[in-house]
Amino acid sequence: MNKEEWEKCYARGLAFFGRISANVSHEIKNHLAVINELGGLLQDLSIMAQKKDGLDPDRVDRLAGNITAQVSQSDKIVRAFNYFSHSVDRTQTSVDLDEFAEIMVTITRRLAAVKGMELVYNQEKRQHSPVFTNPFLLEQLYHFCLEHIIAQGKSGLIISLRIAKEGTKGKLSFSCPEPVMGNIPEDDYLDLLNQELKASIECGRDKRELVLTIEPLSF
Repeated sequence: MNKEEWEKCYARGLAFFGRISANVSHEIKNHLAVINELGGLLQDLSIMAQKKDGLDPDRVDRLAGNITAQVSQSDKIVRAFNYFSHSVDRTQTSVDLDEFAEIMVTITRRLAAVKGMELVYNQEKRQHSPVFTNPFLLEQLYHFCLEHIIAQGKSGLIISLRIAKEGTKGKLSFSCPEPVMGNIPEDDYLDLLNQELKASIECGRDKRELVLTIEPLSF
C-alpha cells in the first residue's frame, strides 16, 4: 500500500468508524430513554403504594422485567462495540467468523431498521470458523455489502447473514427473499479493500444472495 492509498484508507476508515460509533451511541441512548421512562412508572407505583391506593404485583414484575431486558440489550451492544473498537488495534489476527457475524449484526442492525428492514444472523448451527485477516478492513467490506443491499431494498425486507468455511477461505453470505442484490458499483476504495484482504464479492444469479469471500492473509 503506497502513501496515497494509505491516506485514503485512513480517511475512509475514520469516517466508517465515526458512523458506526454514532449509530451505536444513538441505540444506547434509545435504551436509556426507555429505562428512564420505566423508572418513572416505578416511581408512580411507589407513590401509589405509599398512599395505600393498592399495588399490582404483576405490573411491578412486568416493569422490572422490561428494565432488565433493556439493560441486557444495552450491555450486549456495548460489548459488541468494545469488540469493534478494539478491531483497529489488530492489523492481522485470527477472526472467528461466527463471533464476527454476531457482533456486526448487533452494531449494524439499526442501519436496516431505520429503513424498515430487519437484519438477522441466521446461522442454524454455530461453528468456530477462524480466518487470519484484518478485522477492521473486513468490517468495512461487510458494511459495503450491507449498505448496498439496504439502498436497493424496500421496507419489510429481511436480510439474513450466514457464514461458511471452504477450506481456508471464509464466506459471509447475505440473502433476501426478494431479488434486490445487484452487483456492487465500482469503487476505488472497495478495490483497495479487496486487494488488501484477498477478498471478492459476488452476486448470485437470482439476485437474492451476495457473497463476500476472503482468503487468509500471510503472517
